[in-house]
Amino acid sequence: MALNPDGAFTQDGYYGQPNAVANWLTSNTEQVLELASGKGFNAQYLAGRFPGVELTGIDLTESQVRLARKRSREIGNVTFLQGNFEDLPFEDSSFDLVFVIESICHATDMRQALSEAYRVLRPKGTFIVIDAWRTNVFDRLSLLIRKAAVLTEQSMSVGKPWKFDDWLELAKKVGFAQEADEDFTAAIMPNLFRFEHMAIRYFSHLHVARITARILSTRLLENAIAGYLMPLTVHAGAHTYRMVVFER
Repeated sequence: MALNPDGAFTQDGYYGQPNAVANWLTSNTEQVLELASGKGFNAQYLAGRFPGVELTGIDLTESQVRLARKRSREIGNVTFLQGNFEDLPFEDSSFDLVFVIESICHATDMRQALSEAYRVLRPKGTFIVIDAWRTNVFDRLSLLIRKAAVLTEQSMSVGKPWKFDDWLELAKKVGFAQEADEDFTAAIMPNLFRFEHMAIRYFSHLHVARITARILSTRLLENAIAGYLMPLTVHAGAHTYRMVVFER
């Protein structure tokens, strides 16, 4: 999601999350780990901003890791590995800061994912999560809105939907102490409206949509569903998008 707090979508908004992470790097930060690093955009950007910091990215998908490595061949302080963030291949207390952007929601075992992040962090280390959750008032919303939210979550391959306060409580049980909570929900709305417009164009040509779904992947159809419904679920208060910062 691009962060556009001024209400107008721009491509620069895609640097919003890594810049938010950058605000938590200090002069003592030496080793940083990104969970679910994908094609490497965030880690590469931070590596360029902080040449004295060693960045490591880990992602489950081999093709993503391969592409991230290709794109970062000229960057000496970033490394990409294939692996599962629920079973990290690192020693205890290996990193000063761990972050994950829009991916902790895909955990199949949230407690395990949080426990692994806690394990590889050094004492007093920082864990940053930027993601979407169900709001705490989710159960009081209309049935229509809740159904739309469930369809959105299924389309986005959410492992298990978590209400925000329930997820915070789990993180605290794992051992984390909450340091900050910043609500970015309003800042992603321009990007969501852009997704909605793209989805409307996709669904306005149903014949083409059916053909492309068969030829390419059902993921295209699922992404279109999510793009169409997310502005509704977020605006109606079913989902919230936030940055939460913890200390080990």
